[in-house]
Amino acid sequence: AAADESAAGGSYDDISLERGEISGGGTRGIRIDHDPVPLVPQTSPSANPPRSILLTAPLQARLLLVGPLLVGLLLVGLLLVGVRPASANDKPASTPAADEIAAAEAQRVAEELRRLAARQAWPGVERSFQHLLELGTPTVEDYLHAAHAARDRGDVGESRARLMAAFVVDPETPERQLIDWLFNIDTSYGTVALSSERRKGVALTVEALPFDPNERRAVEYAMAQVTETGGFQGMLPIGVYEYGDEEVRVEPQQTTTITLSAKRGR
Repeated sequence: AAADESAAGGSYDDISLERGEISGGGTRGIRIDHDPVPLVPQTSPSANPPRSILLTAPLQARLLLVGPLLVGLLLVGLLLVGVRPASANDKPASTPAADEIAAAEAQRVAEELRRLAARQAWPGVERSFQHLLELGTPTVEDYLHAAHAARDRGDVGESRARLMAAFVVDPETPERQLIDWLFNIDTSYGTVALSSERRKGVALTVEALPFDPNERRAVEYAMAQVTETGGFQGMLPIGVYEYGDEEVRVEPQQTTTITLSAKRGR
């Protein structure tokens, strides 16, 4: 363009393009039989549409509907390949350092439990035993101390369950105390399952409390449970009791089940 401008001895300001001729400079009087080409091509908006995409309202609505579906399909795909999102309940992988810390904590709790048992501080023994269960490391000795703690509050059924758990820990060399204790429970107590549809006025009574302190605590524990919840599931000393309007006969190695309806005794 600069060369043409120099050859013509003028500038584009001196050139006028009309249909059929070009005037200006040394080209005046030359005719052409076609439309001149404009110096700056003009394009219509439709010839080169814009590259940006406009989201119309219908398209936005479709994306809102399809988006959750795509997320759901992605989650299903993750499950199929065995990959799942992280959960708050996920536990970190065990490491030697973490195992050493857990073992030290278990040893500390076990020693505390045994010190409390030596002082017969059974509520403290119960708390330490529950902590030890979380660590998953009770020994036969720990289960025996925990059985004493359960018996002290009158829960003979739980006491027996802990004695049986001690067998699982070491079935080859059961202690004589454990065997004698289980024999005493199985010959002196029976299992009851008492429930009631009544909300108030349900009680467990007995004509006379036992003289044995352990049996007395077992009866008092069951009475308190009935007063608080309306029912009781556990073990009671052999004997005859009154539960609401019903007589309850407790026999060794047998389960007595009674349900009180809202209208009648059973």
